[in-house]
Amino acid sequence: MMNDSILLIPALNLLDGQLSPYIPLGLLTLKSVAREHDAEVDILPWREDWASMIFESSSQLADALLRDADLERYETIGLSTICNSFHHTLAVVSLLKQRRSDLEIWLGGPHVSSLPDNVLDVLTDIDAVFVGEADETLGEVLERRRTGRRELNGIAGIRVAGEPFVPRAPIRDLDSLPMIDFGGCYREQQNASPQLAKRKAVTIEVSRGCPGVCTYCSTAVHWGHKARRKSDQRIIAEMRAAHESTGLTLFEFIGDNFASPHDRLLRFCETMAR
Repeated sequence: MMNDSILLIPALNLLDGQLSPYIPLGLLTLKSVAREHDAEVDILPWREDWASMIFESSSQLADALLRDADLERYETIGLSTICNSFHHTLAVVSLLKQRRSDLEIWLGGPHVSSLPDNVLDVLTDIDAVFVGEADETLGEVLERRRTGRRELNGIAGIRVAGEPFVPRAPIRDLDSLPMIDFGGCYREQQNASPQLAKRKAVTIEVSRGCPGVCTYCSTAVHWGHKARRKSDQRIIAEMRAAHESTGLTLFEFIGDNFASPHDRLLRFCETMAR
């Protein structure tokens, strides 16, 4: 009997045919959510040889990604999506289904959050689309699974074909998100690639959302039209935890509007200085 476990595959980041490694903070947060629910959620590990390969087709890329994946361990595969590599993600989905037709396939991320109905109408291999932030959504799914229920209908933030959709409001308090395990899953992601292992900075998510209405940007579509930020105390706590686990003292903040408004940024600097 298979474990009731989930494998998450990061959005693919390609440049001139090469797969660029990066630390998927969103998926690491989801893994932390799963830890709080005593659930098994893994992230597809990076392989060193990928960095030296040139991928000339989506099928070649999909085959390389799944070559050593132990799919028998999982009942569900969740794939994050971005616009410029969505066609490659679909090739991965196709190969997954070829190898395990009974797999439950979820899609999430900025690309499918913009057009979930279109995705489900056209792609019959997709069982569900997680729209927008998936942190609380995944928590509800895992709690339901603990009781033996596997259906996804009725859970806010998930589109399932033929079922009414209930939107999920953006998370108001980002401090409520579980802390990433910087010494565990974060370090594993960093050490998996020589390029990432050489980095001297720890990446920390500090804010989400944007009040802008730029038509070319997916930030507001995915994260909401209101900028939300973690408290100064939470950010500094994450910096301390990351330093204790990695020994690094340089931090890269991820958040479109962290520097706005200006006085808010200055207050953070004053808090950090104290």
